[in-house]
Amino acid sequence: AFWCSHCIEQKEYFGSGAEIPYVECFPDGWERGTPVAKSCDAAKVQGFPTWIINGKKIEGEQTLEELAKLSGFQGQNDAASMVADLF
Repeated sequence: AFWCSHCIEQKEYFGSGAEIPYVECFPDGWERGTPVAKSCDAAKVQGFPTWIINGKKIEGEQTLEELAKLSGFQGQNDAASMVADLF
């Protein structure tokens, strides 16, 4: 959700320019009684951030290492390696 501080922090883990598949659950803004997007309702999203990885729903902030493990990512995924690749 655009207003979720945990979601903002989670995006920052990936750094600027990272393209992360993302669904905004409140595309029309949030106000009491505003329904969530149909895709979020269908996935039964109850908290933010929520990850759907390989059909499994994971709620809450995750480390890059945990996301790599859950997704099967095989590249370097620790912050030190990513920074080293930049220089």
